Amino acid sequence: MVTSRMIRASWLISAFIFALTAAPTRGTAQHIEPETNASELDAKLAALDAYLLDLQRPTRAYWGTWIAVLGALAVGQGTQAAFEDDTASRAGLLVGAGLSTAGLTLVLIAPTPGRYASYRYRALPSHSEDEKQRKLTQGETWLASEAAAVRRTRSWLTHAIAVTFGVGAGLYLGLAYDDNLQGALRTGIGTFLVTELRVWTRPTRSVQYWRDYRGAPTVTPSLGFMPLLMPRAAGLSVGGMF
Repeated sequence: MVTSRMIRASWLISAFIFALTAAPTRGTAQHIEPETNASELDAKLAALDAYLLDLQRPTRAYWGTWIAVLGALAVGQGTQAAFEDDTASRAGLLVGAGLSTAGLTLVLIAPTPGRYASYRYRALPSHSEDEKQRKLTQGETWLASEAAAVRRTRSWLTHAIAVTFGVGAGLYLGLAYDDNLQGALRTGIGTFLVTELRVWTRPTRSVQYWRDYRGAPTVTPSLGFMPLLMPRAAGLSVGGMF
């Protein structure tokens, strides 16, 4: 019964967060003026190509790392719960596995155009002026959408959700089971920290790139620095990308 409740709760949580954070991703590029000068149009296309290419690697690294981390947490805690005899400890593991599953689902379904926009952008035809204009509009939309997704990830709402789930998980485990303060604190604090870590490790350069592009559409991006969490055989290592 507890297992089925955790599964249903994880999907409900995923749907709730997705509805709050993933919906408004389109139409943010509409204020860029249509380009009529052929040379400037080509310069904009080249600038967008550079911006999107520079976003692709760190965004993919972030996306893949958190799929690996959350997947490992979900499977590991779920497997450990199957062999746990103590009721309170098993409940804590199942809550953790459910929340990890919810986080994994969110990473999988939330828009992250930065991880695929570059190669899709380069695949678009650009022979005629109409094709170039359509390619320009699509490239601007991808860049603006990635910046909007990053801003939502860093918004107060995401931090509020982290606090709510962390406190909620801790209170549930602390009140539902006797002498389970340590387990409740471990699950609650762990939930909060993992969520915050996912928020603060998301690459943010797209926000600056979109701002730079709007101000000077033909200027190519400068390289940034991004912290990374990387799964290893012995655990996680922290690194950076320039």
